[in-house]
Amino acid sequence: MDQLTLLVWAGLTAVVVSVVVAVRWKRKTRLDIELSEFIGLVLAVLGVISSCQLLYKALTLQALKDLLGQDIVTLVIGAIAVIWVSVKEVWKALF
Repeated sequence: MDQLTLLVWAGLTAVVVSVVVAVRWKRKTRLDIELSEFIGLVLAVLGVISSCQLLYKALTLQALKDLLGQDIVTLVIGAIAVIWVSVKEVWKALF
């Protein structure tokens, strides 16, 4: 993981955790985040960032397209699935 990706990940993680706490505070539910929820949020943010990078590379790198051929579709679907599951994890933490 390069330094820019690490900084983006840390920043987005801080934003997501802050949003979860703010939404819980606004809804008057419990404000504390358990360790398992925090780890889930951190991994969800990392999953979205990594999958977005993978999608970008799958759609722009000709060498990857040549290597995978028709299997590039499977790679793209897998990246979209990880993004979907990660967003659902963040949504679940909000409510």
